[in-house]
Amino acid sequence: GPVRDSEGNFYVTLNLAHAPDAWGGPFMGAHVKYRGWCLQITPKGEVIPFASGLRSPNGLCNSPDGDIFATDNQGEFTVTNVMHHLQKGHFYGHPSSLNFDPNFKGSPKTTTVEELDKMRTRPIMFFPFDRMGRSISEPRFDTTGGKFGPFAGQMFLGDISNRLYMRAQLDKVDGQWQGACFPFMTHDDLIGANREAFAPDGTLYVGITNRGWGKGVMGLRAIRWTGKMPFEVQKIELARDGFNITFTEAVDPATAEKPASYAVQHWDY
Repeated sequence: GPVRDSEGNFYVTLNLAHAPDAWGGPFMGAHVKYRGWCLQITPKGEVIPFASGLRSPNGLCNSPDGDIFATDNQGEFTVTNVMHHLQKGHFYGHPSSLNFDPNFKGSPKTTTVEELDKMRTRPIMFFPFDRMGRSISEPRFDTTGGKFGPFAGQMFLGDISNRLYMRAQLDKVDGQWQGACFPFMTHDDLIGANREAFAPDGTLYVGITNRGWGKGVMGLRAIRWTGKMPFEVQKIELARDGFNITFTEAVDPATAEKPASYAVQHWDY
C-alpha cells in the first residue's frame, strides 16, 4: 500500500518477520506490534487495526467500487499464494498477529489448526503454486475501458521470483467474492514484477525489483496492447453443472463441445 478509500482513509499491510520467538507463532512472528495486520489510517492520523491473520502480504488494491483486496504469499498457515477481500474485523488465518487482538484469549503458538479454521475468513482465490507464480505481488484493476485489450475490469498482477505475469477475474456471488486466475504473459524482463500502474493511454507500467530471492532484472517495463486480438480464455464462471467459458474470439462449436478438447487438472489445498 497504501491505498485510499472514498472517505480519505489510507490502508497498509504489515509483513510478519523471521522472529518466531518475539511475538507469534512457531515460524514467522510479529516482531513488533501489528505485524500481520492491515491498518487503517484516518485523515486525522489515527491508526486503527483493521484486519489480521496475514503472513507476507505484498500488494494492496481497491476496486472501482471501493472493495479492498490484498495478495498474500505462501508459507506456514498459507498453503499457496492467495488473494483476500479485506474486511474490518476479519481474521485471515496466520496466528502470529492474534497477539494484538484484544478479543483473542489464547496463544498463537498453541491454538490448533481446527480452532484457527473456525475463526478465519477464507481467501477468495488460490493461485496454484509455481503453476501460477511463487511470490505473488501487487494486483491492479484494468480501468482503461478496453485500451489495454479484451480484459477490461480484470486484475493484473506479477510475481517477484517468476517470469510469469498474471491476470485475475473476480465475480461477486450472493455478496461473496470468488474468481479465477490466468497466465497473461511470460517474459524474462518481467522477473521481479512488483508494482504496476495503468497510464491514461492504456499502457501498463510494471516496476521490477531485484531485491531478495527474486533476483529480478530491475527497472521499469511498459506493456502496450498492439490492437491485435489475442485468442485467450476471456473469463471462466462457475455454473450449477460445470463451468461457462468465454473466449476472446469465436470458436468452432464442434471443437468447443467435445470434452476431449479440454485438459483439466485439480488442486486441493
